[in-house]
Amino acid sequence: MLYNNSNTFQKRFVTGRFTLTILLVGATLLWLIGVLGRIALGDAPHSFLSFSLPLWICGVLAFGIYMVTAFILNSFVIIEGRTPWLGGLFMWLAACSLVLQCNAAVALSVFAAVLLLALLVGCYPRANVQKWVYSAFLSLSLAVLFMSQYIYLLPLFFIYIAMTGVIGIRTVMAALLGIATPLWFLYCIEVVFPEMELFCDNLIGGIDTALLFAFVVPSLPFLVSMAVELVVLLWAAVVFVSSTSPAKPLMRRMLLFVICANICLWILSWFANDNIELLSAWRLPGFAISVAYIFSLRFNKFYNIAFWIFNIMCIAVTAVFGVWIWIF
Repeated sequence: MLYNNSNTFQKRFVTGRFTLTILLVGATLLWLIGVLGRIALGDAPHSFLSFSLPLWICGVLAFGIYMVTAFILNSFVIIEGRTPWLGGLFMWLAACSLVLQCNAAVALSVFAAVLLLALLVGCYPRANVQKWVYSAFLSLSLAVLFMSQYIYLLPLFFIYIAMTGVIGIRTVMAALLGIATPLWFLYCIEVVFPEMELFCDNLIGGIDTALLFAFVVPSLPFLVSMAVELVVLLWAAVVFVSSTSPAKPLMRRMLLFVICANICLWILSWFANDNIELLSAWRLPGFAISVAYIFSLRFNKFYNIAFWIFNIMCIAVTAVFGVWIWIF
């Protein structure tokens, strides 16, 4: 890695002992302002697991779920070097997306997506890798039973095992068996309990709906947010190609997959507008990893300026989301 001894604000922030604390406190305050603002506006809460809960409870639940997700994300070893502030950065980015603050169902889906990612990154060349591949695809298939939109992740899972070099007849068969196992059990249950046919029909209908694509221009807040994301993701891709960090081949493949997966989900958002909020939340972990990678790699005047610009863009996204919520 290339380091510069210039004592920039970016360097002091990234390497500071209190960076994680500052990010978590800032995210908490911003989250509190967003939830109180929604309560003052009299917004209706999102349902959570078929329960209608008060708005402030939805906000607290979502915040708690994102915190657990941040803890898991902080344990990932994808970026070379120590980045203990990754979880705090994830919380800060989640807090900047005010529209996500009171949606506990979306928060739970992000938590599940990160758990799926944790299983997937275990599918690298190792003894009995087929067991890991089977477990990862089994978990994904189970997730699809509860939320049809997880079907979007299926191609990305196959891309990952191809990128890590473990793809072969045995691993593909393990993946297909993992996908089929929950479906086979569901079929057996339906045979024994015919009343489950309605659930199966709803599942098939949900998948069909999720796979209905049409190009739609997102609303202004999401356009601003997606513009910031695109700049960061393309920058991360350029930095990745031009840098030897991370040096370990497996870590490079993992980081490349995270960047590519976020770009794919970003593109998908233009064609699955009904799920744009969900896809935006799913991109947060990869977006946080990309930002942490960029600003942990080099410390110089250019990156210090870019760091300030990035924070200004985050504030702009928060402001646009706030105005949109206030007006609409």
